[in-house]
Amino acid sequence: MIRIRKAQMETFSSVRIDSFVARMVRHLEDAFSEEIASHGIDKTELEPLVRRGVRDAETYGVVCEDDLELYIQCMALLGPQFDREPDLAWAGRILLQTDLTGSEKMDRINDHLLFGLDEAR
Repeated sequence: MIRIRKAQMETFSSVRIDSFVARMVRHLEDAFSEEIASHGIDKTELEPLVRRGVRDAETYGVVCEDDLELYIQCMALLGPQFDREPDLAWAGRILLQTDLTGSEKMDRINDHLLFGLDEAR
């Protein structure tokens, strides 16, 4: 039987997060460069921004990789503090709903952005 120690799991998790962050930084540079610039974010700030996004998303229960990607894309499109912006209160309300999974939250945010659907559905 193979046993994986806690330190090994933490190292594995750290490597996986680092890989995700690097991939997201490239994605933001390639697909969202104008949006990033419009928020006054320099390329050198992207890695810390993505890492903060991962931490912030986790506080809302958004932990699946696809959902994290969408959360970070929302940061690029709507602004790095989109979850706290008064003008985007609908997004904050969705993220704070405790009866939804992280995936359900991000699906509702995506539906609102794409189709203007009400978050209360």
